[in-house]
Amino acid sequence: MRKFSSVIKLATVAAMLTGSAQATVIKSPSGDVAVDVSVKKGVAQYSVKYNRKTVLDDSPLGLLGHDFDMSKDVELLDTKKDSIDETFSMMSGKASTIENRCNLAVFSLKSGE
Repeated sequence: MRKFSSVIKLATVAAMLTGSAQATVIKSPSGDVAVDVSVKKGVAQYSVKYNRKTVLDDSPLGLLGHDFDMSKDVELLDTKKDSIDETFSMMSGKASTIENRCNLAVFSLKSGE
């Protein structure tokens, strides 16, 4: 049986104004991978650790469009965490049974722009 473990699925839903730090950590089911999503000084950002070692330092996270900028003056309004633990069959491939286990989070953000 082949195990598929999607580490983390992140969905950014919307973006607001604040200078305070707000953070949420999402870990893989094994705990080896951790993604820290935060808002610091109005900028949404994320970092990634593997086995407690930083592999990606704070990196900006935002959306830019023709008539909007959700990359600054951002506030984290809400975080909804969930997990997936499912098994399904494949008609072809190396393994007939696939396991999908992952943790996910949906972030509601608001921007002043």
